[in-house]
Amino acid sequence: MAQSFVPLAFPPGETCQFDWSHEEVELRGTPQTVKVARFLLAFQPRMFVAAYPRETQEMVFDAHARAFAFFGGAPTRLVYDNLKTVVDLGITGKGGGGPRPCTCTAWPPPGPSTRPRPPRAP
Repeated sequence: MAQSFVPLAFPPGETCQFDWSHEEVELRGTPQTVKVARFLLAFQPRMFVAAYPRETQEMVFDAHARAFAFFGGAPTRLVYDNLKTVVDLGITGKGGGGPRPCTCTAWPPPGPSTRPRPPRAP
């Protein structure tokens, strides 16, 4: 059987992938585990990383703000892989509703002025 695939193509500034990794580092002589927020633009191989002591919503929002400043704007679409820190668990118990997506309104809707700039020609 022949294999098939669908090639992925992304216009500049459209899509950015976000995920956490856990890294072992040494801080002031003490081994520690840090959480590293990673952003990767899909169109161009540009990455932003920032290390944090924990994975909390505040740190997710801080990482996004820093990444958008680094890239020069916010992409049209962000892709997350099972990211528990951007889900608001809501009220638990009888009739609590369960998980629901967390909404961030800190950045304006993407437009031409808020999308990351494409790479400059050499």
